[in-house]
Amino acid sequence: MCPFCGWHLNNFNVGTGEVSVGYFLADIGMIFWLYPSLGGIEYIVHHSLSAIAVAYAMMSGEGQLYTYMVLISEVTTPEINMRWYLDTAGMKRSSAYLINGIVIFFGWLAFMVLAITELFYNPTMSNSQCC
Repeated sequence: MCPFCGWHLNNFNVGTGEVSVGYFLADIGMIFWLYPSLGGIEYIVHHSLSAIAVAYAMMSGEGQLYTYMVLISEVTTPEINMRWYLDTAGMKRSSAYLINGIVIFFGWLAFMVLAITELFYNPTMSNSQCC
């Protein structure tokens, strides 16, 4: 029996999708508002495709495990944004900037190693075992 079948009926998963899509749409809004200082067309395309993919996965029930693995990689986004704020504020030589960089490094390393390991392990299960 598959532990991931029927996830689209789970309120947690739909809520996660709603939060993720909301985040991507809010980020797109900020990019449009301050265009092009926060990013060019590549950021708009990235956020648009991400929002569509997450919405599709949450509403259809397809590929949710992989969607979660990709969303895990977004865990370090607040720290990356904080790095930009600290740099803009002229605090590049501060201890806060250094600590933030260390958190980014270890957070990204841990989450990406976990996500990539799972993404390579999971396809070894055949579809007949899952559903």
